[in-house]
Amino acid sequence: GILFVHSEQGTGEQILYSSLIADLYKKHNNLSIIIDYRLVSLFQRSFKKINIQGTHIKHFNVNDKHVLFGSLGKCTSNHQSSILKFL
Repeated sequence: GILFVHSEQGTGEQILYSSLIADLYKKHNNLSIIIDYRLVSLFQRSFKKINIQGTHIKHFNVNDKHVLFGSLGKCTSNHQSSILKFL
């Protein structure tokens, strides 16, 4: 399924945590980033292979996984087991 990364804080934190997206993409390339609508265009230009959406999305499939932006540090750590609980 798709791994949805949900924003949970302000735009500044979303930009800060965006530095972890490339590492996460290396581990799970079926990503969808859900962020503040004001950042969608910026993120689409920065992460061309990743689906970027505003916070309006409401439909998910049963096989989809979800993680919060603030938890990306755990997901992208060097410990492979940390990402497995999200996939």
